[in-house]
This record gives sequence, C-alpha cells and structure tokens, in this order.
Amino acid sequence: MAKARKTGFRVTAHVTARILQRDLHDEVARMETQPRGKSYREMAVLLGVLFALAVFAASFGWIGLALYFAAALLLFY
Repeated sequence: MAKARKTGFRVTAHVTARILQRDLHDEVARMETQPRGKSYREMAVLLGVLFALAVFAASFGWIGLALYFAAALLLFY
C-alpha cells in the first residue's frame, strides 16, 4: 500500500508541477510533508478530472480520444 501511495503522490506531483510550471522535487516534497488527507484529496481530484476529460473526449469519438491521449502524452512526457 505504501508503494501505491508513493506512486500516486509522484504522479500527482508530476502533473501539478507540469501544469503550474513548478519544480518536480519541490512538489514531491510538498506532497509528502502536507497532511495525508489533503494529499489524498489532491490525488482524487486529479483522477476525477482526468476521468471526466476522458469521458468528454470519448463523446467526440475516436478523434476526441486521439486528442485526449495526445494531450496526456504531452503532459506526462
């Protein structure tokens, strides 16, 4: 469970750092030092937003999903 939590923190920190143009190491440190409840809320909101965007993109068919995955590739690369 600790490994899954650490992975979730790192993914959330990576996305937050990319979107807000912050340093990744500072974001990881911030996620690990703040209360766990707040970190879990950030992870839940991020996953909810990504899921909602995927469903919205899917409503446009395969072109929408292709654009969604292209945006995800740019975000996570």
